[in-house]
Amino acid sequence: MSFESLTHTPTFELPEYVPQYTEDLRGLIEECHEGLHRVVVNKMVRRGKYEQIATITCQENGTRKSHPAATADEIAEYAMACIQYEIEKSDFPGTYKVTLFGAPGKGRFERSKHIDMADGENAKDVKLISEEDLLEQMRGYVGELHEAMVSKDEMVTALFKQVLDENKQMLKIVGESQRQLAEVEALRAKHSLEMSMHKDEMKMRELEEEMKHARWKEFKDMVEETGAPKALARLAIKKFKDMKVGRGGDDGSASKRADEQKKIAAKAQESRKKIREAEKSEESSTKDKKKKKKKCCESPKYRKLDEDRKQCKNCGKIKKRKKKIVIKTEEELMEEAQKLVESSPLTLAAAGLKGTVDERNQWDEISKVLSEPQFEIFRRIGDSKNDDEVRKHLDDLMETKNVLNNLMDLGEKVDEEQQIFLEPLIDYIAEKEDD
Repeated sequence: MSFESLTHTPTFELPEYVPQYTEDLRGLIEECHEGLHRVVVNKMVRRGKYEQIATITCQENGTRKSHPAATADEIAEYAMACIQYEIEKSDFPGTYKVTLFGAPGKGRFERSKHIDMADGENAKDVKLISEEDLLEQMRGYVGELHEAMVSKDEMVTALFKQVLDENKQMLKIVGESQRQLAEVEALRAKHSLEMSMHKDEMKMRELEEEMKHARWKEFKDMVEETGAPKALARLAIKKFKDMKVGRGGDDGSASKRADEQKKIAAKAQESRKKIREAEKSEESSTKDKKKKKKKCCESPKYRKLDEDRKQCKNCGKIKKRKKKIVIKTEEELMEEAQKLVESSPLTLAAAGLKGTVDERNQWDEISKVLSEPQFEIFRRIGDSKNDDEVRKHLDDLMETKNVLNNLMDLGEKVDEEQQIFLEPLIDYIAEKEDD
């Protein structure tokens, strides 16, 4: 291919290797071949800025109707030779712009085409839009981005609102949970207080039972010291008889009670008489013992005692205090018996029955009437300390067979006084069976 009709400035030697031009470049040159004056080859530095490589002169004095002597293929190849020269010179291929200018004067045209030589060998057409088109395109992109941003803002707002609603619901749940927790804590504190009060109440009941037991023991010890257990038993029998009459008795019970009271009074008087005789006997015995002491203690002037130490100053022997015996009147004994019957009727009945059975040695006879389990429980009833313990043993007794019939048979084996003590125990079992 001949380049004789084509020249370029600045002057440089064209390379031997020339890459193949693109069809778009050849087609553009062919389209503008009529009136083509020159071709300018530029390298794009950045968008809108180019560095000129060469200016190719196609015809010196051409007109709008004249054609260059070189063909469109020759002009395209010449332009590619200039591009190859720049690539070899800079060793940095890029994007190149080939601009076609028409003949000077009216109707002059200017057309261009971009060639991509990024790989250094194969030319590719590049379509670059104009500034107006680029701005319009950028406006479209900005609008789309704005719509996307608005859509995202709406989505974020909706999500944020949903999160706020869920947060409000969670706060309500937390508040309700805290309220319920406070109620639970209040109930727990109330329960703890009630349990504490219950424990205090149980301790008070236990203390009352202990006091009852202590009073019973004290009264029992007092009666044993005064030597009047039989009188007390008689008083208790009387009270149980009064209770029986209160539940329903015959019309002659008043006279019987009067006779019984006279008998009790006589027994109490006889007991007091015996106690006085016992005191006189003890005083006489004490005097006899004192006569046997050493002479140092017999003489009145040596029997002076230190009141604080209660000790003989001469011989050093300690003087023993005489035990005071408290004698209670019949009214006082009646009052004590009344209190015991009212506070611990079952305990008193069990103790009275056991005492009479022990005194008369009737356990063998009782074992023949009751079954072996009943007999063992019956013995434990007599050792009970309070009414609750008696009730427990009576409840255990009710679990055995034919207990009520056997107790009724036992009532026929004992005397009248023992029947009075046995009757409250039988009544308790009968009432429980009726329930």
